[in-house]
Amino acid sequence: MSLRESIAGNIVTTLQAMSSPVSASYVTREPFDFQKLSNAQFPAILVQTASESREDATIGGAGIKRFGTIDYSVIGYVRLRP
Repeated sequence: MSLRESIAGNIVTTLQAMSSPVSASYVTREPFDFQKLSNAQFPAILVQTASESREDATIGGAGIKRFGTIDYSVIGYVRLRP
């Protein structure tokens, strides 16, 4: 597993463990149709990689160092009670 996927997995795990103010019933990295979720699956959270950039910090030989920035989107879906 890549470091990027480990970070995203950690975000999902952390959100699944959330209990305050409410616990999330459904947390995933896979896109889903929120209209097909049952009432028991709300609140639902989708974690997606939004953008990523990489750049070399040093040049030359095997000692090249690279830096990167990753932005994640955390999208929440809730169902309002009547």
